[in-house]
Amino acid sequence: MKQNYPKPTISLKTAKNDLKKWGYCLLENAIPKNLNTKSMERLIEQAEAEKRLNIAYEDGSKEKKWGEFNNKNTNVGINQRVWMLPNKGKVFLDILQNHNYVDCIKEIVGEEFLVSSVSNVLIMLNGMSEENGGTLIVPGSHLFGRHPDKI
Repeated sequence: MKQNYPKPTISLKTAKNDLKKWGYCLLENAIPKNLNTKSMERLIEQAEAEKRLNIAYEDGSKEKKWGEFNNKNTNVGINQRVWMLPNKGKVFLDILQNHNYVDCIKEIVGEEFLVSSVSNVLIMLNGMSEENGGTLIVPGSHLFGRHPDKI
């Protein structure tokens, strides 16, 4: 049976419906290109600073599997995570304050929420692939009442 999974859309109504049904949506051009460029520059700057200070969080290696969260300072992965971006530059606050995908978040969690509590919001500043750490999406898993089985 073929499913009509979410496709990129500029329609906020379609995005909200996809989010309710599938647990994710693809909101096309959610961030204007100039702001996307600024945020990517700031993200790279922050990531490099965290590496220099030896506080970078990396995973995706034999020593530290993808998403293996622990306090061991084994930064030997190919994927670096930069946590709590709103605390790391005005450009990230600008994204949160000025763009319509926040309306999608509000549709699910309500009008008032802590940014840190929206842990499963993913904003792609560039494309994802298997080589750079693509994200596995399990459509509809938000309705399971449990975490999806590991693959």
